[in-house]
Amino acid sequence: MQKIEFSWSTPKNIPIYACEWKPDGPAKGVIVLVHGIGEHIGRYEHVAQMFTENMYAFISSDLIGNGKSGGQRGHADSFDDFYDQITWMLQTAESRYPGVPRFLYGHSLGANLVLGYMEKGLQSIAGAFVTSPAMEITRVPPIKLAIGKLMYALHPRFSMTNSLDTSGLSHDVKVVSAYVNDPLVHPLVSARLGLDLIGSSKLIVDQRSAINIPLLILHGESDRLVNVTGTREFVSHLDGKVKYVEIPGGYHELHNEPNQQEIFNIWLEWLDARVKAASL
Repeated sequence: MQKIEFSWSTPKNIPIYACEWKPDGPAKGVIVLVHGIGEHIGRYEHVAQMFTENMYAFISSDLIGNGKSGGQRGHADSFDDFYDQITWMLQTAESRYPGVPRFLYGHSLGANLVLGYMEKGLQSIAGAFVTSPAMEITRVPPIKLAIGKLMYALHPRFSMTNSLDTSGLSHDVKVVSAYVNDPLVHPLVSARLGLDLIGSSKLIVDQRSAINIPLLILHGESDRLVNVTGTREFVSHLDGKVKYVEIPGGYHELHNEPNQQEIFNIWLEWLDARVKAASL
């Protein structure tokens, strides 16, 4: 595997940090990752390793306001800024791997962004897979929600902590400890981003009929950060357009659970089938 770091600036002059992980041979597909809230792409090195070992290229960038990218921590002026970033990454994937099937992979906040992006149909891709979409967020104290709604109108950059229950990230205590002590992880979310994330689930449900490409959704049965019932409800309205796998006892970060190889195998089986279909 070869890792290549690169960067660019958004139209608003925000610097974006990105990485490409290349397999040791011709790539049969290229995967563009959209990470979760408050984290960064460095937490997916092991995922990149797994995909490249299976001959998939892996490309991602730290979202605006996260990781090594610029911008106020935990803030974006709108989801459109994120969508522009996804478009740039997909175009980069196309230029570096012309003619190779492109896939979007989103986790948590990133899952919502991928689903919303699919519904907008902004780029042609071979498929998308997401984990733990934030269709029904848990643990939002009523007072914090009220303050957020007020500041959304008065001062949308106003930030609060995201109230994540970090013990619910993974059953692996080493993963939780690494997350808590990671200097590139932050707990901040602005009124604008927080309310936009909550509102995105309704928009995604309302526009679900626009999904017309293969979609794989995984969610842990015991996710304490995002309620799995929201995902179940969303999937029930997709009329067979999606493959849904619920992981018994799974926490929020399925790719960081002790049984992560089971998750990887589900992804690879689905991806290999999509690559084969694209070649016919």
